[in-house]
Amino acid sequence: MAKQGLIIISVADELATPHAIGYEQGRALHQTITTRLNELAEGGALWLSFKDIQTVTTAFLSEAIGKFHQAGHDVFGKNVFATDMAIDNLTLLEYVVDHADLYHRNPEAFRSLQDDLLEALTTS
Repeated sequence: MAKQGLIIISVADELATPHAIGYEQGRALHQTITTRLNELAEGGALWLSFKDIQTVTTAFLSEAIGKFHQAGHDVFGKNVFATDMAIDNLTLLEYVVDHADLYHRNPEAFRSLQDDLLEALTTS
């Protein structure tokens, strides 16, 4: 099979819904992205189109995209890009990628920070 220079995945078509909200949906998209990345030519790009997506959650984005960073595969922004995304959803995506990258660089410090924040919230 010939490698492709450009792959576009319609998130709404993949999910068959305008709501990208669940872990399971995120896992399914993550698997699709992983499979399609193997079809990508060197230097190629995979675009995730969020056209017709009305709702996005951090749970979905963490599973679909954040997992790449946690696994040490920083593909987002290098080979994988988002398009047609509402600005508030783009903000969520940036949040997920930043936190996944922080976790990947120092998981123990990240977990400690989470524990400290949870403790502060529960003792207030």
